[in-house]
Amino acid sequence: MRNPGEYPEAGFRLVRVVAIEQTQRTVPGDKLEQEESDFELSWDWAIGGENVFEVLLAVRVLPSKKRAEELKVAVVGRFEGTGTLAGVTFQSFVHVSAPAILFPYVREIVSSLSSRGPFGAMYLPPTNVQMLVEELDFSAATGTKSLSQHAEFAARFGLPPATPGSEPRG
Repeated sequence: MRNPGEYPEAGFRLVRVVAIEQTQRTVPGDKLEQEESDFELSWDWAIGGENVFEVLLAVRVLPSKKRAEELKVAVVGRFEGTGTLAGVTFQSFVHVSAPAILFPYVREIVSSLSSRGPFGAMYLPPTNVQMLVEELDFSAATGTKSLSQHAEFAARFGLPPATPGSEPRG
């Protein structure tokens, strides 16, 4: 057994998790074609400060003939670099590890929220988060697009700065 302080660090620390969306709505069952409920996952990240970044993980549970309800849950995890990147790149952490850390929070909110509805608790199945997020484009994320405005942040975490003009226009 390891003593406290002897565990290998990833170079990042979870500061807090905040649920930013928790919605449940019943939908008319006569228009549903899908037999079983399924879910969609979305993800994004943003720079939150000098050494801080936030990762968004959202799940939408699709209605089905058996569960004529739609659930939407989104959480934001605020992470902080601890100074040393050991064994995992920033991109890998933000794209894979952070969503895997946040997914249990989403699962709990889905089961808790759905348990208050007319169809009883729904439990998201054990999920290989890494396979799900591999389909999501890191280069299209908010944080990646804003790196040209945050060159120090990019350098600190070993990221190439985004090219000017690649930021979203508002």
